[in-house]
Amino acid sequence: MPVLTKDQVLEAVYELDAEERAEVLARLSSEQSLPSLSLEQERELDEALGEHERNPNATRSWDAVHALLRAKR
Repeated sequence: MPVLTKDQVLEAVYELDAEERAEVLARLSSEQSLPSLSLEQERELDEALGEHERNPNATRSWDAVHALLRAKR
């Protein structure tokens, strides 16, 4: 079996239709295990989720955050 470079793999994936790309993504995602969180990290996430649930309008859209990050370059 030939070994493909990352660029060759990506090129091949983009040649797939949307349903096939979604299947590839799902299979890759299911194979990746997430690292365990420390108790402190779990607490921080719980606090952040609680803050969001109490005030869901106090957020920024991804577009706004992305624009902010691009402006800082």
